[in-house]
Amino acid sequence: QLGECKSPGSIKDEEFVSSPLARTSSAKSKSTSKGDPYRIEVTVIGSADLAARDSNGLSDPYCKVKVGLQRARTKVCPKNLNPLWEEKFCFVVDTLDEAIRFKVMDYDRGFR
Repeated sequence: QLGECKSPGSIKDEEFVSSPLARTSSAKSKSTSKGDPYRIEVTVIGSADLAARDSNGLSDPYCKVKVGLQRARTKVCPKNLNPLWEEKFCFVVDTLDEAIRFKVMDYDRGFR
């Protein structure tokens, strides 16, 4: 089972793209008062058949999630082309029109 939601952290602002590599499930709930924000739960499950980005023929993947101006990041799965994150993040938005964007990165390449 998945644990509590993690609050989004701060990640450098860069262009995010919708990615078929990250499979997700999400749920949303709204407070009963009109005008209250929505709480969106996004679960980053995993990815499969990623490209090797390291000299050892593997990658150190992690996934960035962006909802509006809020960002979150999964843990790094070292030396793995089929990572399984199963991490849940909670976002608070004013409208359900906000796009949920994912970007799968290689740890070594993303921080050079």
